[in-house]
Amino acid sequence: MKYYKTYHVKNIIKLLLFVVTLAILLLLSKQNFESVRDSVVVFLSNVLPSLFPFILFTEVVLHTNIVSLLSRIFGKITAHLFKVDKNCTSAIMIGFLCGFPMGAKTVSSLYQQNKISRRDAKVLLSFVNNCNPAFILSTIGIAIFYQLQIGIILLISHIISSILIGIVYSRIYHNDIIHENSNILNTFNKNSIETKKNMTSFEILKLSILNTFKTLANILGFIIIFNLLFTILSTFLLRINTNDSILAFISSLFEVTKGCSNLNSLNVATNLRILLVSFALGFSGFCIICQVYSTVCNLKFKLKDIIIPKIFHSIISMIITYILLGFMPNNEVSTVSAFSNNDPTTLSDPYMINIKFYYLLTTLIIIFSLLVYRFFLYTKKKKNKKSSLPK
Repeated sequence: MKYYKTYHVKNIIKLLLFVVTLAILLLLSKQNFESVRDSVVVFLSNVLPSLFPFILFTEVVLHTNIVSLLSRIFGKITAHLFKVDKNCTSAIMIGFLCGFPMGAKTVSSLYQQNKISRRDAKVLLSFVNNCNPAFILSTIGIAIFYQLQIGIILLISHIISSILIGIVYSRIYHNDIIHENSNILNTFNKNSIETKKNMTSFEILKLSILNTFKTLANILGFIIIFNLLFTILSTFLLRINTNDSILAFISSLFEVTKGCSNLNSLNVATNLRILLVSFALGFSGFCIICQVYSTVCNLKFKLKDIIIPKIFHSIISMIITYILLGFMPNNEVSTVSAFSNNDPTTLSDPYMINIKFYYLLTTLIIIFSLLVYRFFLYTKKKKNKKSSLPK
């Protein structure tokens, strides 16, 4: 009888949700239409051009032996810093250089290929889901705040806080018996995966393009859903005269790009706006979190494994930003935002080109420095090995 009542109540709740959702979609059809249209326009004009190269790059990398090469070159550094297997190196590098959801997608691919354990995957998911550096520098720094220096401060705080979370979580998730057994199982299954027929370059490119558009379609779907949810919520909140500051903060919790623009439009001190944007970038919004979770949900990872680290990421990032702002000259920051301009491209195109060039140059310098460091260690090890041989 108790089971029947519970079942009956669940059916009533489902029916009520169906009726309420249908009523909202009908009553707010105009607002919903505009929201979906704006979401598609933003996706086609901004998200697709900026993410497609990074997602395609990640897909190609995952279907080649570059993952193994990265593990051999940088594996000791990442393994020592984050207490994970050397095979995690590619996920860490892609997570920091390409941003979400490519970091989580790499973790999912490595775990499915049995190259990393479940424990290592959980550690990686706590800190590889970061904003793309070019997005922070160009979209946030130049297009929203109209000042490169702010973008640099936000990027530094974003990266440092992510590294700190990775270091802490790698010490929280200790190597236990399950972890060791998982490693044994991964080693056992690795041979069966690597014995598959090697694909040609054309087959790799074809499969990578297909997977790239699947990921982009998934991203578009979540952008539309969460913009719809915020449109519906904001419609009701405006009817009860909700403060604009609260609405702006709520929008940043839903979708980070539009949310950061709304936060910067608030009539508050510049430093406070920067801190709020830093918090929003660290949390990344439920839209991004769901995009990330969608890549690993089939592997039975929990949503809290992603949300809780993102909360800490936002708080730590805001604290680091506050510290860095103390070293920033007290120059007035322009309140002009490229998002409020009728033609934002005329405002920021020269800056965007410079940002992307410097971002590429910095990335190459970092990789080259690590290669030199790795070569130095290899040479030193070889020299010590020769000196230890009996004469």
